[in-house]
Amino acid sequence: MPGADVAIAGRRAEELREEIAETSIRFDGSEFSITATVGVSVFPVHGTTSNLAILAADRALYVAKDAGGNRTGVADLTGPRLLHGDLRRETE
Repeated sequence: MPGADVAIAGRRAEELREEIAETSIRFDGSEFSITATVGVSVFPVHGTTSNLAILAADRALYVAKDAGGNRTGVADLTGPRLLHGDLRRETE
């Protein structure tokens, strides 16, 4: 998402995560849903190379996974943090 800051990227990741969780999948007579856990970083804010930006996103992903999954984690200059639904209710 060229030009997106962390708030915009986090919001879009959270919207996609929610859409995935709300989607019913039908297969072979069964119906189920899946969830996604997402890590977000912004280049060059969270990494001045693509590898460093990916590492920051990976760390944010593991913060979200460690919190139970089905969440969005975002890189921050002070360390990864979780987002919960509405980005105005961010937590450390």
